Amino acid sequence: MLFDATRYKAMKVMATLKLQGQQRVACKVTTKRQHSDAVAANLLNQNFNL
Repeated sequence: MLFDATRYKAMKVMATLKLQGQQRVACKVTTKRQHSDAVAANLLNQNFNL
């Protein structure tokens, strides 16, 4: 059974059922670079046709 539903109708139905939307959590940074770390050498030098 398919039917058209506007966002306002969905908000009304969710309010009557006491439902709330859940917002996604932003991506969490798990690794942090230390400025004392050495940078790898650029061996290709953006020449990808080696």
